[in-house]
Amino acid sequence: ENDNNGIEPIYLADYNETIINNIDFNEVLYYETATDAENNTNTIDTSLPYYNTSNPQTLYVRVQSTYDNTCYNTYSFAVLIQEEAMFTIPDDINACDDISADEIELFNLTDAYNGVINSANTSINLSFHTSQEDADDGANELPLSFNNTTNPQIVYGRVVAANGCISTFSFNLNVIQVADFTAPQPYYICDEDSNGTVIVDLTDDTYQALPERMDNLIATFYNTETDAENETNPIADPTNYAASYNTTVYIKLLNTVSGCYLIYPLNIVISTPPQVELNEAITICETANSTIQLSDYNNFLITNTTDYTFTYYNTEANAIAGTNALSNTYTYTSNNFTLYTVIVNTATLCQTITPVNYLISPTPIAYMVDDIYICTNNTTYNYNLTALNNTVLGNQDPAALEVTY
Repeated sequence: ENDNNGIEPIYLADYNETIINNIDFNEVLYYETATDAENNTNTIDTSLPYYNTSNPQTLYVRVQSTYDNTCYNTYSFAVLIQEEAMFTIPDDINACDDISADEIELFNLTDAYNGVINSANTSINLSFHTSQEDADDGANELPLSFNNTTNPQIVYGRVVAANGCISTFSFNLNVIQVADFTAPQPYYICDEDSNGTVIVDLTDDTYQALPERMDNLIATFYNTETDAENETNPIADPTNYAASYNTTVYIKLLNTVSGCYLIYPLNIVISTPPQVELNEAITICETANSTIQLSDYNNFLITNTTDYTFTYYNTEANAIAGTNALSNTYTYTSNNFTLYTVIVNTATLCQTITPVNYLISPTPIAYMVDDIYICTNNTTYNYNLTALNNTVLGNQDPAALEVTY
């Protein structure tokens, strides 16, 4: 009991199975006196709770055959009402969710355990469980260091006093989310002038470093995680931050309502524009229909083209604006023309715009050579074929062409 009056409801029917001990065709009846038990009078109604009239109190049991009520035995047992342990039930325990926002955190139940033990008015044994049934049965005891599996999660305590009285209680474990937000991905910035530094506004939505809604949230930026933990040396002006190659900024996001906060990194990766390897015009043999496939010459600009995209334009203005891109199949109208190619690194999104000069070389003509007849008694004859070069080339420039046989 917990009110110290010595009277408690007793559910006598709960003891029937123990008394019968699995013997069939018997019934159990309860009485306040031995005489009533012998005479089978004034039977206690076990469909209702029985309230003892003294403490301790002796009750009497009559076990009789369901076929013949004259075949019976009587027993007695004592009812002793003992006081439950008195103790302080722990308050709910709150934990701040981390950047994963999975609502799972490691809870330390030591303080709750010690609070119950130290507040008890008698010696007790205490255990924690995840269900009322386990607490009632003393099964599946939790360790004091415990990761919640639901949010909120009810923890049930089981207290066993020195006198054997068992009592249970419960409290909640709550994981509190700082904000509806996930950790930002690394942000790639192109260093257009290749000086190793880019001025960025860390608060800009571009970097997705902060939640969309900042109600009741305060963000502070730091250069190191230690500074963020200690709240020292904050970045003075996060809207005008000089980021260098592979900079990591740590952001402390404080919820002013719950007091919970997150510290998480924002990785800023600064990359240089693609380096064009071409330093001369691309010479192309003229085609019958005056068309070329521009992508056939990408590897003249960058040897390994796997991580790059190429887009072609007639003018530099169009290339800068990203308008009026040319088809890959290009029809040339002169033998010497310049196009502008935008090359984008697909990993860093860094880009460069480069002019590319194309020279269309006329297709060489090989003029026919008359058959040559040689008179000799031998089956072989040494003949200098290069003597035919002028005939093969005709009026074409022999310095620009090579003749092989």
